[in-house]
Amino acid sequence: MPKFYLHLNEQDIRKEDPDGMELHDLAAAKVEARESMREIIAEHLTSATELKLRSIEICNDAGETLAKVSLADAISGVVPVETFEEDLRNYLNTRSPRPASA
Repeated sequence: MPKFYLHLNEQDIRKEDPDGMELHDLAAAKVEARESMREIIAEHLTSATELKLRSIEICNDAGETLAKVSLADAISGVVPVETFEEDLRNYLNTRSPRPASA
């Protein structure tokens, strides 16, 4: 079985997976990455701490990037991404500084 490495991309830091894991194929690695990301998201929600994870990069033994799983990939099927995007846009609009009137 091939070995896949799931590297965590957190803001400006990449946390390398030194051990990797043997999985049947890339599809299985994507499932594993998505489940791992969901677990990390759940931990941050329950502890009310900032989530710095942005994506999980799936690499092979040679260090080549085979795929990337984003936050949207992880929450897709659980949280309606379209609704979340709209809510995020609205949130950002309320926090953005307004230009000064002339």
